[in-house]
Amino acid sequence: MVGGYTQYLVKVQGMSESTLRALEKAVDDFVYAKKGEKKANAVGIEVLQYPYPDGGLNLLNLRFRNEAAALTNLGEYLKPPGERPFWAYLADQIYRHTAVRRFTNIGIDFLINPFIQHWDVYTGAPGTPLILRRMYYAGRRYGARVIPMEITSAICEMMPYWWHPATKSELVSIYSDKWGRCLRQTHGISTV
Repeated sequence: MVGGYTQYLVKVQGMSESTLRALEKAVDDFVYAKKGEKKANAVGIEVLQYPYPDGGLNLLNLRFRNEAAALTNLGEYLKPPGERPFWAYLADQIYRHTAVRRFTNIGIDFLINPFIQHWDVYTGAPGTPLILRRMYYAGRRYGARVIPMEITSAICEMMPYWWHPATKSELVSIYSDKWGRCLRQTHGISTV
């Protein structure tokens, strides 16, 4: 019951931490028949979430299910430009405007995608949707990044120059100096 009713909403709008804790408490009360009492469990709820062959009851793990929903959203977000949903372009804009300040020294127009480039998002910014925060956390936790099956010349030309993942740390310091500003403003260099 908990899995079917909650997971559609998680996929669409995310689930707050307080709602997650309340659902976990309700599942705990139901499984152990506590009726709201504060009693210690004889067997940990984590053990009951194991599959049947491992001695568990295959009980739903809401935290993992929510993380899986965030990762499926991330998969949609990271699709190639022609296949991306409309909300992914809105997410790009939100991520750009909530980038950590030290990465915005080149201007937010050159920040394309935090999973393609090497820059971070300040997820505590007011107005950042919960679903985008969860998607970003899940992606960073599991090291999500775009790795093409085949590197064609078209892919190379689309790869952003600024905050490129292969940039050496010594070169990052020149992004905001005279040379970096000249490349961006005068020569319009944005891709490799």
